[in-house]
Amino acid sequence: MISEDKRCEDVLTQLAATRAALDRVGVYLISHRMKECLKHSSEEMDLDDVAVEEAFEIFIKYIQHVK
Repeated sequence: MISEDKRCEDVLTQLAATRAALDRVGVYLISHRMKECLKHSSEEMDLDDVAVEEAFEIFIKYIQHVK
């Protein structure tokens, strides 16, 4: 876009969109791994699926406010 002499506002908008997309991928990867760890722990510690899902939902709420 820069080499095409696009407006600075357009370039910054695309950068912001790219960052947001990468943030969403990062959140997905972290949350997926957290869910796997909780499920593994639940097998060892007798945690039920409800507890795992509640922990996952709390994490998602937290991560939404971090941005």
